[in-house]
Amino acid sequence: MRVLVAAVLLGSLAACSGQTTARPEDLAKYGQTSPIGTYSPSPTPTKTVLEDEVAKANFVTKANQLCAEANQQIVNLGEPTLQNLESYIGKALLITERELTQLRALPGGFTSRDPLKGMLAALDRGLKLFRAGFAQASSNPSAAAENIQQASAELQRASDLGAEFGLNACAD
Repeated sequence: MRVLVAAVLLGSLAACSGQTTARPEDLAKYGQTSPIGTYSPSPTPTKTVLEDEVAKANFVTKANQLCAEANQQIVNLGEPTLQNLESYIGKALLITERELTQLRALPGGFTSRDPLKGMLAALDRGLKLFRAGFAQASSNPSAAAENIQQASAELQRASDLGAEFGLNACAD
């Protein structure tokens, strides 16, 4: 009975897996003289689903910490006023750009995941538009306002995508 079960299992594995013909010495172990299927070892995956989920969870934890720290730094700037607006915006941009650089540097290889990739791209676009608006503030206020409005929309999109990926502190 064990020989029959082993032969069936060997045949099942062989039929499911691939291209290499069973070796004669393996067949002889189970009293077979001809192969009942083929066997090909599958390539070993570089990461299991569990490892991928653990890596994502670690990434999300670290990213949320970075975002929370950046958010706190912006809060610590105080409220913007007409007198400190230029300084406030310049400092807030530097904090946000540093945050984006740190997010990109986190290990985990998640930059190819759609929500995160989209979030980082939206942050880039938002920051560029915001900087352009900031630069145009005194010379072309209407263009500056349009750029800042578009920047706000991109930053909101980044927040939404961050929340979709689990980056709740980055969505604040």
